[in-house]
Amino acid sequence: MKDIFLSVVVPAFNESNRIVKTLDILSDYLSAQNYSWEIVVANDGSSDDTAHQVDSWIIANPGKTAHVINLRHKGKGWAVRSGMAYAVGNLKLMCDTDLAMPVCHIADFIHEIGLGNDVVVGSREVEGAIRFNESVVRHIVGRLFNWFVNIFIKSGFKDTQCGFKCFTSDSARFLFGNQFVNGWAFDVEILMLARKSNMMMIEIPIQWHHNSDSRLHIGTAAIQMIKDTIVMKIREITGIYKIR
Repeated sequence: MKDIFLSVVVPAFNESNRIVKTLDILSDYLSAQNYSWEIVVANDGSSDDTAHQVDSWIIANPGKTAHVINLRHKGKGWAVRSGMAYAVGNLKLMCDTDLAMPVCHIADFIHEIGLGNDVVVGSREVEGAIRFNESVVRHIVGRLFNWFVNIFIKSGFKDTQCGFKCFTSDSARFLFGNQFVNGWAFDVEILMLARKSNMMMIEIPIQWHHNSDSRLHIGTAAIQMIKDTIVMKIREITGIYKIR
């Protein structure tokens, strides 16, 4: 297998209505770059034909490197962790299926890794970021959760939950290898582990376009994320996490 520079890990759960478009947009952008790449779709136990559509796309695009791994349904954190373990790139980018962030920002993540960062976090809150079409309720809930995280975990980030983050292969191997959380709050756990391990990290501004077809259901997700964050703190206090 040729050396892969960038792996794009796409967690997917019942995404049959947009996964082909996502693969088209990603692969068109990546094919125009001067580095090798792969796309890894981590299918989180979809009950629709997401897996079949990805398989069909791969067959129809033999010159483009893409894979699908079919998993039992456990949550986004589980899907991302599995995708990161499967991916072989020197850099590994997690990317939401809805492509709420324009793919041109991928170059910004690669640039920041090149400056010596281990982890680059896409942010909708730092100076220069722009949000489009987000409801007031969703924004308020997101801000409250981030406030809770920064008090409870002291993440130091203005936006832990943006679905676009890039890792060196070494940092990805360590961080996702020590991940426990299978649900939405896995980002908090990954960033907490990175901070405790003194990794070089930076939060960069992105454009973000809210999609009304999000898989996230605010009420139930927020409750579970708070529970998971409390359990993270217990793991931290009791020394369960491995810190290098």
